[in-house]
Amino acid sequence: MTAPDPATIRAARERAGLTQTQAGAAIGRSLRVWQAYEGGTREIDPLLWQVWLIRAGMADPASILIA
Repeated sequence: MTAPDPATIRAARERAGLTQTQAGAAIGRSLRVWQAYEGGTREIDPLLWQVWLIRAGMADPASILIA
């Protein structure tokens, strides 16, 4: 599992209809941290990204389980 690039993070947030503040809050992160993810100055942990996708309704919760 690899971390998504900033463009992917932004596109997913926009597709979910969330502000950066809402997106960060969904995984317990601040607006500044989310801005850093989208700006490419900080990499989101791939597992945390999976959690965010699940919380945003964009992934099946089972996707986080080890097969």
